[in-house]
Amino acid sequence: MSRLVSSHAASARKIAWALAVWLPLAGLSRNPGASALAQPPGPAPVDDTPIRIETSPRVDERLFLIRALEGLYSEWPVPSGDPAVFRTQVAMLRRSAALHAAHVEARNLDPSIAKLFRDCADLLNDYDEALAGVARAEREAIDEVKQRRSRDVAHAKASGGEGSAMGDARKDPPGARATGAGSSPVVQILNSFTRAAALDETKRALSEPIATAYAARASETLAHARAATGMLAREHGWEPAEVGFDTSPEETQELAAAIERGDFRRYARILEVISHRRPRDPLLLGLLARTTAASLGPSARPEALMRQSDACLDAASLVPEGLFYDGYRAAFVADAARLAGAAAVAEIGDKGWISAPVPSAPRAVRLWRTHLAYDELDASGADRAELAWALAMAGRRQEALAEAFQVATLRRDDLTYLYALACLLSLEGRIDESFALLRHAIESCGFYNIASLKSDPDLAAVRSKKAAEFADLARVKHDWKIERGIFSDDICLTNKSAFPITNVKFKVTVASEGYSTWSRTFEAVAIFPGETHRWNTRITSRGKAAESKGVLTVDQD
Repeated sequence: MSRLVSSHAASARKIAWALAVWLPLAGLSRNPGASALAQPPGPAPVDDTPIRIETSPRVDERLFLIRALEGLYSEWPVPSGDPAVFRTQVAMLRRSAALHAAHVEARNLDPSIAKLFRDCADLLNDYDEALAGVARAEREAIDEVKQRRSRDVAHAKASGGEGSAMGDARKDPPGARATGAGSSPVVQILNSFTRAAALDETKRALSEPIATAYAARASETLAHARAATGMLAREHGWEPAEVGFDTSPEETQELAAAIERGDFRRYARILEVISHRRPRDPLLLGLLARTTAASLGPSARPEALMRQSDACLDAASLVPEGLFYDGYRAAFVADAARLAGAAAVAEIGDKGWISAPVPSAPRAVRLWRTHLAYDELDASGADRAELAWALAMAGRRQEALAEAFQVATLRRDDLTYLYALACLLSLEGRIDESFALLRHAIESCGFYNIASLKSDPDLAAVRSKKAAEFADLARVKHDWKIERGIFSDDICLTNKSAFPITNVKFKVTVASEGYSTWSRTFEAVAIFPGETHRWNTRITSRGKAAESKGVLTVDQD
């Protein structure tokens, strides 16, 4: 199961990351040469009615459910980060498996399929319990080591050793307690390693049986799923490969290697081969469309992105009818909308929203309307924000502002949202509001793409009408000094800007009479506002008239 889970789940996350990197929603790198006073062409008429997704006659509900089952296994959570978040992910996946089982039973579709979902839910429950058992084992191991140490200390005190409050003067002459083995720093370090080794060994002894039992249970469950799906294929007349659960070890390894290298073209080619075996698998076809889009890179042509958008809609048509499946449908429509929006961004290029409308934007608007018809709640506000940016690229800025303001409370700490809304407000002449948003993004939310602030044509009005305040907000400010030591010196650089500085290169030159000039460049990935970064270095002695000079280069200059 580990191959199946780690390959597909990690792949989906990395593909999503790749798309996020090069499909900017706010156009954060634009040509500063465009005039902010130019009048955009009038918006083209847009049909905003949701698109009706027609269910393909090729859809087989039972086959789809089998594919959905493997999809649940591929989303298996991996412990990382916040344990509460992980437990929530396990609970949500378990609930999804139970809901699918209940739906199959209510529809009287096939008891074998219902059992497969029940098995998945039970395995998730075992998974949760196994991980909780490992956590308990870790706590027990820590407690055991603490108790062992307490016993050792008590024994030492009883025998007049290091832990005693008063030493025996006959056995413990003056100075012995300061230099004896019990208080030696080397021995203390060795003792700490010994305690750590004991803890690891205890944890391993307690947790290994739990992990082994769960692994055996998982292997048994998946083996049963593979056997059952094979029988279902024969019973319902499906091609054996259509039911899935057949990815070979070689394919799994190739997929994992491709995603690890970020080779989305190779990943897409492997998926395409698998898709020929599963032509009615919308989950696979949707993943193939997203992967293909990611493989196109930042220079993707709008028409190529729109083809993948259409492929996501084709995948949506392979979802069975009914309210129960609307979540699947909505996800494919959202992917189609994002890719249409990416096509519009590619058409905008460096010209900014001031150059709107562009041809792909109306399609993106309609697709987001379609998605929101399925997900009216939009609890995070992310989808309505996406609709707002699509409207902006369609040249419908007033409507874009209205949509954006609807989710202002939900998205107030989202940098993309803040920046994009500031651009819209600037274009509409609402300069004070635009500048306030930019200040909030920089000072409170960690925005550091200062180069875009200085060049974005959509912010030209803010730069012009708030010239002094804007220049101060976007200025790189720093202080530095040399803290001299006995054997080495510290170069100390303090970031006094309102934003993080990144890709830091700081060239220090020290010159004085009688010494050769000393020069060196120091580097840091990032220094946050108010933070002082130190580089330790050896600088030879200098005369009293030594002169020091520092030249700072960062991305934000």
